[in-house]
Order: sequence, then C-alpha cells, then structure tokens
Amino acid sequence: MLGRGSRIYAMTSAGGHSVIPNYGAVSAAKAVMESHIRQLAYELMPFGITANAIQAGVTLTPDPARFPELKSSRSSHGCAIPAGG
Repeated sequence: MLGRGSRIYAMTSAGGHSVIPNYGAVSAAKAVMESHIRQLAYELMPFGITANAIQAGVTLTPDPARFPELKSSRSSHGCAIPAGG
C-alpha cells in the first residue's frame, strides 16, 4: 500500500510531553501516538518510508473556556504569530 518515498505525518501537541491541567486524556493519546510514530519511522526506514510527528504550536480557538489556564499565555503567544492571535 505504501511505496518507497511515502510519508506519514501525525499532528501532536505539547501535551504529549508536558503536563497541562485538564488535558490528561489528550496528553496520554499524544504520547502514545508520538511513540508509535517513532516505531513506524524505525520499522519503515528500510523501505524508504518516513514517519514524522509535527508539533505546530498553539492554535487559538473560539473556545477558551475549555482551557482557562491558557488565557494568560494567549498574549505571549500572539506576539509569536505573524498574523496575530
């Protein structure tokens, strides 16, 4: 199904390796996914297939109530986002 030169990408977040309050289930899922991607990268390397996890960073959404602890970090992240926060 996958041939030489194929690429596998997975999206991860800081929650895969950092403690974030009220993020337990997502943190566990991200940590498992990152480990699985590392294993896939190793196992598929002989076939010319790569596997990578990408951590894009903070994405500000219209639902800040889910993670109120991120509200204080929104202003600091806004200066790092070229289009604004």
